[in-house]
Amino acid sequence: MGRLTIAELNESIRKKEIDTVILAFPDHIGQLMGKRLTGDFFLENNDANCCDYLLTINIEETPLAGFKLSSWEDGYGDLLMVPDLSSIREISWQKNSAIIICDLKHRDGSPVEIAPRTMLQNQSERLSKMGMKGLMAS
Repeated sequence: MGRLTIAELNESIRKKEIDTVILAFPDHIGQLMGKRLTGDFFLENNDANCCDYLLTINIEETPLAGFKLSSWEDGYGDLLMVPDLSSIREISWQKNSAIIICDLKHRDGSPVEIAPRTMLQNQSERLSKMGMKGLMAS
């Protein structure tokens, strides 16, 4: 169990040691949202789409008002889930499965600025430019 390279994941899928790949991203509440793919599907399609409303819902998954990204009034669209291949991990709580954390992008390839992972990356980059590094614990 543990970290995998993309080559190791692909080989584990081919050997049928891993049959499920979860593509996930943290929402604004800290929950992992995403899609569960068969290993064979992942080998042919390394990314996925998700609805932008997933960044506008509360804990009961009810869409909230006031978001520019999407709303009942303006409609809901798709975002690209782009896997961060440095985050591939086997998971212990589900047999023969791996998880990959994704970055969210708009259709034009630009980052989704309100995605928590994008915000963290932007803040880390700002700290780096000032010669600092952020540390945290939960």
